[in-house]
Amino acid sequence: MYINRTPARPCMRDMADLTARLRPVAEILKAVPMKQVRRRLREIVTEEPRFAEEAPLVIAHEENRRRRLANPLYINR
Repeated sequence: MYINRTPARPCMRDMADLTARLRPVAEILKAVPMKQVRRRLREIVTEEPRFAEEAPLVIAHEENRRRRLANPLYINR
């Protein structure tokens, strides 16, 4: 991630803003199916297109977290 935004690159400021938006519902987010997480992130990107590069990172992180918890022997490579 880059502090200064260049086209089509994730930005640390935007990532922080996006995670801050999801933070109040972080505990609920853990219990919601991934289909709903993706839908919510699509809504956020529709409302604020500046989050378009960061949304896939959030989805990847959540999928990875769930995979790790589902299988304690999982190694992320």
